[in-house]
Amino acid sequence: MAIPFNMVSGDSKRALEEFSTEFDGSFLAADSEAWSKFAGLWKTSNAIRTTYPVPVSAAGYVERKGDDKMRSLYERSLSMKTREWVDGVQELARIVEAPDFIGWAGEPARIAREAARLPDILVAEMLEANANLGFYRDEQTGTDLAIPLFSSVHPVNIFDGSLGVFDNDHSAADIDAAMMAAAFTRFRAKKGSNGKLMRLKPTHMVVPGALEQAARDFLEIDLQRYTILEGGVGPNTQLTANNRFKGIVQLVVGEDLTSETQIYLLDATANAYPWIVQSTGTPEQITYDKTDALYKDTGRIGVKYILGLACAAALPHAIERITIT
Repeated sequence: MAIPFNMVSGDSKRALEEFSTEFDGSFLAADSEAWSKFAGLWKTSNAIRTTYPVPVSAAGYVERKGDDKMRSLYERSLSMKTREWVDGVQELARIVEAPDFIGWAGEPARIAREAARLPDILVAEMLEANANLGFYRDEQTGTDLAIPLFSSVHPVNIFDGSLGVFDNDHSAADIDAAMMAAAFTRFRAKKGSNGKLMRLKPTHMVVPGALEQAARDFLEIDLQRYTILEGGVGPNTQLTANNRFKGIVQLVVGEDLTSETQIYLLDATANAYPWIVQSTGTPEQITYDKTDALYKDTGRIGVKYILGLACAAALPHAIERITIT
């Protein structure tokens, strides 16, 4: 009985190996640049469906006086079902084995970059869809507050309405000092479910490509210019001051965001994850060589990659949407 590996011609075998090697190198480089990783919770798992706890209570110490009370993590939870995504190429073996075949023309790198980019696409779609949060749905009673990720009526504590609500959906005239000052004030004022300040502050600004230059003009400039009307009318007095927001917030360009007016401020250090991404990790490679039915039926060899991935919104506390009007 012939060994299947030996049935692959040297040229075909070498070409498929080159495809795999180029893909692996490109995927590692592109995966490290995924913007969806910096603030969200990322989990690598081969599970078909996973349930994540979404804590309602806030961590914090109290004086011990006996009958210690401990918090439950599964008062609310979020379930995610991984979906499979695929991309690949095929070609006639006689073309790949021809003397003038010069390689895969960069296709392995393109497939690898798209695999690394897919989580960014899913997170961008999730942000712009602004669907209702599973955090506000009680699976046991079937009740749902039906509040989306961005809303003006987020309860500080879903079990205690006396603590009030908070708003993470705002607007501003421009990306400027006034917008940032207001956002910092709002983040600082947010309370956890225990009624205590969460100590939040924006660390990242995610903008669509259309607002990249406007964001850079503000975040990377040394001085800000202010106009003061003397007596409420002209002539105007021009004043300059140091841009105190330079270097405080990191700019992230969400290339896959489609809205040209919405930006997102996040505290990536808060552990109050605005989204969860579950991935099977490096895409699974399936190679079709000369031993496969593909070649026997069509004369083609090929390679494809399968990636398991899911994304869902989680908590609203450490993220704000700001619409630039």
